[in-house]
Amino acid sequence: MMVTVSVTTGCATKVTLGPISDDLKPAARLTGKLHVMPVVDSARLVKYDNAYYSTVSGNPTDVKSPYISASQPVSIIEKSITSCLSQSGLVVTSGPTIPDDADLVLHSTAKLLYVYDTDRNTLFHVGVALATGLITASSNPKSALLMGNEFEDRKKEAKSAAVFAGREEALFYAFKGGGAERSFRLVQEDYCGWLPKKIASFQVDPVAADRMNREEMAALALQKK
Repeated sequence: MMVTVSVTTGCATKVTLGPISDDLKPAARLTGKLHVMPVVDSARLVKYDNAYYSTVSGNPTDVKSPYISASQPVSIIEKSITSCLSQSGLVVTSGPTIPDDADLVLHSTAKLLYVYDTDRNTLFHVGVALATGLITASSNPKSALLMGNEFEDRKKEAKSAAVFAGREEALFYAFKGGGAERSFRLVQEDYCGWLPKKIASFQVDPVAADRMNREEMAALALQKK
């Protein structure tokens, strides 16, 4: 459910977050028909009353987004998922209704999403300004993404859950907005490199893939502690 929130966003940088490129090299070659269910937004990203979207998980009255996006971030992630899996060789459909001939079904949930800044490399930006006259950002935009995934093989009646956690930074970027858009694209590319590999393992041996996924999720949980 999308909630429109009245919050002051005047200090935020406006961006348009976009999906991955259509011509990335697939991380794995896959076959079959896969259906992508609509990505569930558990990241609590809201739509502001100026029609822009939050880029930071959490209550917007408590957590201010340094960037606000003209595009809905979770919808962009769904486009990237469909794109990268199509590039891997799968016949991909998407939407709330699963076709009868789908071999695999992917359920994805955006659990956490952050597009934010880290203030450093100030001397670099000062140098650029002196050399070119171009005023640049004094920060390195970062994007962090935590995605829950459930793979379902309808023919084998098998399921497995796996979690992707990634973070990317746009170093030495001339403009804050462009850096934020790039870092978000990069972390999606990481996710879209991880996803086909997980599906490939699940297709070959669902039981072994599920065991590995459980071990990885347990290790991730320990890291959070």
